[in-house]
Amino acid sequence: MVGGGRKFNGSLTANNEASDSDGGGGSTVRANSESQDLCSSLSKRLANSSYECMICCDKVRTRHAIWHCDKCWAIFHIGCVQKWVKSSAGDQSARWRCPGCQHERAAAPSHYVCFCGASLDPEPARGNTPHSCGQICGRNRGPHCVHACPLPCHPGPCPPCAAMAPEQWCFCGRQSHQPRCGADYDPVTCIQSCDAVCGEMLGCGRHACEQSCHAGLCQPCPHEEQQQCYCGQHTRMARCGDGQAMQTFVTRVVDGNKITAEETGYYDCGTICGEELGCGIHTCERSCHPRPRADIVHGNCPLDPAVVKACHCQKKLASELGSPRRKCTDAVPSCGQQCERRLAGCLHTCKETCHAGPCPPCEIKISATCGCGSTKFQIECHKARGSELQCEKVCSKMRVCKRHQCSVRCCPSDHTDMSGVVVPSERIAPGVTDPHQCMLICGRKLRCKNHQCGELCHRGACPPCRSATFDELACSCGRTRLYPPIACGTALPPCHFPCQRTRECGHYSLITHECHPDSTPCPSCPVLVTAQCMCGGKEMKNIPCYRSHAASCGSICNKLLPCGGHRCQRSCHRADEPCLRGQPCKQVCKKPRKACGHPCSLACHSPAMCDESKPCDALVTMTCSCERMTAQQVCGATTATVRSPGLTRIACNEVCKIAERNR
Repeated sequence: MVGGGRKFNGSLTANNEASDSDGGGGSTVRANSESQDLCSSLSKRLANSSYECMICCDKVRTRHAIWHCDKCWAIFHIGCVQKWVKSSAGDQSARWRCPGCQHERAAAPSHYVCFCGASLDPEPARGNTPHSCGQICGRNRGPHCVHACPLPCHPGPCPPCAAMAPEQWCFCGRQSHQPRCGADYDPVTCIQSCDAVCGEMLGCGRHACEQSCHAGLCQPCPHEEQQQCYCGQHTRMARCGDGQAMQTFVTRVVDGNKITAEETGYYDCGTICGEELGCGIHTCERSCHPRPRADIVHGNCPLDPAVVKACHCQKKLASELGSPRRKCTDAVPSCGQQCERRLAGCLHTCKETCHAGPCPPCEIKISATCGCGSTKFQIECHKARGSELQCEKVCSKMRVCKRHQCSVRCCPSDHTDMSGVVVPSERIAPGVTDPHQCMLICGRKLRCKNHQCGELCHRGACPPCRSATFDELACSCGRTRLYPPIACGTALPPCHFPCQRTRECGHYSLITHECHPDSTPCPSCPVLVTAQCMCGGKEMKNIPCYRSHAASCGSICNKLLPCGGHRCQRSCHRADEPCLRGQPCKQVCKKPRKACGHPCSLACHSPAMCDESKPCDALVTMTCSCERMTAQQVCGATTATVRSPGLTRIACNEVCKIAERNR
């Protein structure tokens, strides 16, 4: 900006902005303006000494030694930063964080340098920004930018490079373009496709790439072709370029005549060749292979006397055994000695007499150990190589998860190292398959309480739930929300806004409460109302609204019970609620017993008669004839033993007699 509020080179800047918006450079213009604003703001505040150190909150003046962060561009007194490093890191070798952006650093600041780092202890000069050396900045403005910053040494970030990058070609090398240089410029990612057909010859050597200009190697040829085997008897459909193309001569019968032609074979069909060998007697036993011309011998006979000159075990020549071989059909003689050829798969030798064909399996007894190493077996050598020996011992160790037992028969849980020392499965080096690794699914509930752990059974806590919901989560009033994606199990934070629900009773309370989930009811309504009691006999006043449906007058119900002999002793209750609540009457019967006249003490048994076969448990007061002495006794009357009134007297004692005499 210049005097009068006019923008310097305004029309040119507008044109550049328009061109940048058309060419995708709008972000560069915005970044340029932002860096320029920060640079000019820092320069202005340093010039008038209004910038404050974030640590000591004191002004940063022209003569102060400073240190600036190259991440957040904050400026501090160098002494304040050194104290900050000492107090936060403690040790000189420990890492510390910038007070402004918390960027972790290793080296503590030790020197006062200018912003571009070219001058040590820069001296203030008229016209220069404070703490600047006044020279060209020259800092690098990107990992691939080759243009240095052209501004004088300045605080804050350098403006993005506005120059053009080197010319680049498309992937196929037919067209070129020149991108804009800057912090985002990358010579690899900035390569563009010209959208023309690639046309590169594919690996098959017959077709060209039909994709548009692309990065990397071309894809394999997508065309299919019919390929012939080497013997010419079979064909297959395969992708162009598959197999190994080799020239072969195939003989075919055309109109009764054998015609041999040179053709191209691509694969081995597995059929036995069957062509005559050079001897004219034996045939080729090899699998399908490229064949020579008809005028060339197919191959030498493997039983040719020039090739096979000795017995089967190669210990003696045929001439020494008295049966020299002159034709390939002559039998190969046997020397009659032990074969002693090395057997396949072991170090033993054949014990059979010199014989034709392969040697039989090794039947020497050897000592072999089972998989867990607890049992040794005496077994034939070839059987020990062909199968794993297992004992009947069941492993009782716990698996790595420490939740399940191994229970595997002949478990190779312990391993032996090169020195013969047994290494338990818990100490096996990483990467070695542990036989005690539990292969069951964990299945425990995750922290979200909605899903189960799907990993293999393991020790320790299960990983967090990886499921997420893309539905918005909101409280009842809708003013507290969580926007998707939301991790499974995330609870909605408490809403501190007042609840907006209307009470069912319709009352309005001046006491508000916070918003709550639908599962939590609103607090009870405290408004005082007039309500009818539950039995309907009285009208109750000043009853809280939340208790209006259960207002009680406290009166005894006194309704006749279904038994017909008692009345309800409950306090006021609803008229539609049975007095006994579906249970039998439990009050005392109190009907007079026929045997003694005392009330029945059993629980109500109406309409049945009282059971007087049991003794009466009523207490009877007994007196002597002079009525001076009294005593209590259980009545004990039954239907069989009726109590007479004379039994209610007790005998007088000597004191009674003395009192009667002194009367």
